[in-house]
Amino acid sequence: MRLRRTARCCTLVFVPKQATTAAVLQTRRDIKEQLPRLYDFFWEECDRGKFFFIPLRKHQRKTFKAETELLVSGSTSIRLSYGDFIEHAAMALSANRLADSLASEGFANHFRFDVRNRDTATAIRSFFRFLDQTTFHLYELSDRALLPKIAPRRVDFGQLEKVFAGKPATVPLKLATAAETFLSIARRNLPDAAWNLLRDFRNADTHRYVVGIDHISYGFSRDDGGVRIHGHGRLMTIGDVTSKSYSWYGRPDIDFGTMERILRLSMSNAKAIMLDLCKRRLLASET
Repeated sequence: MRLRRTARCCTLVFVPKQATTAAVLQTRRDIKEQLPRLYDFFWEECDRGKFFFIPLRKHQRKTFKAETELLVSGSTSIRLSYGDFIEHAAMALSANRLADSLASEGFANHFRFDVRNRDTATAIRSFFRFLDQTTFHLYELSDRALLPKIAPRRVDFGQLEKVFAGKPATVPLKLATAAETFLSIARRNLPDAAWNLLRDFRNADTHRYVVGIDHISYGFSRDDGGVRIHGHGRLMTIGDVTSKSYSWYGRPDIDFGTMERILRLSMSNAKAIMLDLCKRRLLASET
């Protein structure tokens, strides 16, 4: 599998009003000088886990079959979503490593809070995108029997979890076993607390606010409705706690050390999912 990456690390740096043009240009030159090192770390992360050594088999098209076309089409989608997740996760880890190596704390924080945190959040969203699209792939290959009561546009990983937590539908043994294994691998070595944190992070960061990693990004919010991923770090509350109240927070939502452990486990699990699907011949490349 070949990877092509765009320059996602070249973030837009917000310029203080009092900054001079010369200072801004110097900051840009400093960032540019670090990009080769950042990409060296990035490729080290990718190579260490052999994340792009996936043995996709070419599927021969001798005659037209809808099932074959669905296999190849779905495989392409999964390959791309898997690659997006691994890229963003590896870049987040690499940006943190680069930041730790820089002498200037202020300069290092650009790579921590702009590059690392952005790619961490994007990686988490991409992980669930990969799980959702893999679920849909298995759903289509089963002739939609895997989740018979779910409309195609509502198929996702969570629906698969719910169905297999009860009595799953009758589907071919090969696909039923693949789905069960897929569900198991996705959460491998992730305790319930870590899995719930992963989901809460994705939901909060996607729909409500930018989750603060090692810094406070959303320091004031209403208390009811489960807005935050947790209530840690509350400094002061105003209003009526029995009806409507608001709180200030003086602690980051989460530390990167925790996110690093979760990212590495999720990267390993994603690769294991890809390898298992390949072994079952449920992934294929175009001829």
